[in-house]
This record gives sequence, structure tokens and C-alpha cells, in this order.
Amino acid sequence: MKKAYDDASKDQRRKSILDAAALLLRQGDGRLPSAAEIAAASGLAKGTLYIYFRTKEEIFAALLIHLWKPALAALEEELTQADQSTTDRVKAFVTRFVAYVDERPSLLRLDGLAKEVIERNMSVPALVAHKEAFLSSIEAVSVRIEHALTLHPGRGFQLVTRTHAMMRGLWQSFGDPMPELHGCHHHDFATELSEALWEYWKGALCI
Repeated sequence: MKKAYDDASKDQRRKSILDAAALLLRQGDGRLPSAAEIAAASGLAKGTLYIYFRTKEEIFAALLIHLWKPALAALEEELTQADQSTTDRVKAFVTRFVAYVDERPSLLRLDGLAKEVIERNMSVPALVAHKEAFLSSIEAVSVRIEHALTLHPGRGFQLVTRTHAMMRGLWQSFGDPMPELHGCHHHDFATELSEALWEYWKGALCI
């Protein structure tokens, strides 16, 4: 494979690595694929992989941010609809957000591994950069939501981060049942998340 010299080629190479990692996650058993597996899936030598990411944890940290971007975009798009009531905006956001995460169990598994597996095995500089990038993307969306809903500064950030925390907790409680529990009573994750988010946002915005 040719070397990537210009920025566009390098960005495309990084994207191919993230796409390969995402594919392996979807096809896998819940563990993080190895760097060698990602390199093979992306058609790269393992050494080439390390030109773009120093560790496999950095690959999955970047993938996590990449996969959350559409969810944040949906949140912003629905909550900033000027021609809709606040109630309708929240309902539309909840519907789109829940559909997005419910259709991506590999994203939810990866998110669940973020703190104890991915972040714990990253270097301090890499972890700081990851945290700053993730929080920056949330902050940018939060400011626009605050403006659209006439909220106090910082309130949008609270709402978004608590939404994420609620989703992660409900997934760990009700999502991704183990195969050996098949047939046992199991709460539906999407339903639980929809109801919890609606109740939370309705109360938080007094609608």
C-alpha cells in the first residue's frame, strides 16, 4: 500500500483504521481486538498502524469520539429547531438518540469499556488529549442548546453529560444480556432509556 503523504491521505488512512476497528467490534465477542487484528483488517502492516496511533487503546478512544458525533449532532439538530415547541424538540431528540444507540450495541459495549479498560491503559498525555477532545465536542453542542432553549451557561453541558451517564448506566443494567440468560425476563433497553430520558428532560426543563 502506498504511503500517505498529504493531510487528506493521512486522514483517509486514519479513517480506514477506525472503520476496521469498528467492523471487528461489531463482529467480535465483546473484547477489544488487537492491534495486529486491526492492521490486518485495514490492509496495513502493524508498524504502519503505529504511525497513526501509538496504542490500540488510542484507536478505540478515537473511535469512541467518532461514533458519538452523530448522536451529538442529532441532539443539537432536534433541540435547536426554532419552529418546534420544547416538548416536541425533546421528544424528537429522545427518539433519534435512542434509535441511534440501540442500533449500535458495539458502541455501547465500547463506551462501557472506556474508563476501566481503554482510559486506564492510555498514557497521561494521550488520555488528557482524548478527554479534552471529547469534552470539547460536548461543550460546543451544549452552548448551542443553551442558546436555543434559553438556559443558563453550563446547564446544557449538565444535561448532555447526564444523558450520557444515564445511557451508560441503563445499558449496564438492562442491555446486552448474556447468552446463558436467554429466555429469562429481560427489560428492554430502548424502552427503559426512552422513558428515563423523557422523564429526566421533562423535569429538568419543566415542560
